[in-house]
Amino acid sequence: MGFFLITVLVTRGVFLQIDRYIDQNLPYVAWLYYIAKAVDYLYLPVVVIMFVLIWHFWQKKQKFETFMLFLTFAAFVIPELIIKPVSQVPCPPSFYAGVLASKGLFQYPLFQKIALLETCYPSTHTTSYVVFFGYFIYLSLRYIKKLMLRRLIIAIFIMMIVLVGPAMVYVHGHWLSDVIAGYFLGFALLNFVLWLRIKA
Repeated sequence: MGFFLITVLVTRGVFLQIDRYIDQNLPYVAWLYYIAKAVDYLYLPVVVIMFVLIWHFWQKKQKFETFMLFLTFAAFVIPELIIKPVSQVPCPPSFYAGVLASKGLFQYPLFQKIALLETCYPSTHTTSYVVFFGYFIYLSLRYIKKLMLRRLIIAIFIMMIVLVGPAMVYVHGHWLSDVIAGYFLGFALLNFVLWLRIKA
């Protein structure tokens, strides 16, 4: 419900001034920027970990657990391949400027062209981190027996969920409204996945 409400507000331009003000007035602090970029760049390693877990449970013939891990990828598919093409909300101008100035993958015309077509509502990073790390918390509670280790791992996972939204805003990858929507969508998907898992 919260996601649909914020979507209506975003499409009517309610957040536009707030989003622009925050994006244009964020102070640059080097150590904060590097922490935010580290949180941003964790996306690929997290996806790799998901596939390792999928392989692990498949090898142990735990097919339902394997299926549930695959289901968490709805956190990527729904925002990236379904909602973004419909919403067509542009990213902050600094995102596109960063793509044009980049000397990494985006220096190649094909990758640059793809990145410049990117839209930003809702934040796929935020949605995915909520679902992936939220499901990791569930798996930790279920499979990790050592109490201190479990508490440490869960604390790290919660920290990642909390940090991803502000990090994406700080690196100018998303508007504030993108990450708020990402949190709403992420928690809705996580609740659905956990509901299926617990009901089974």
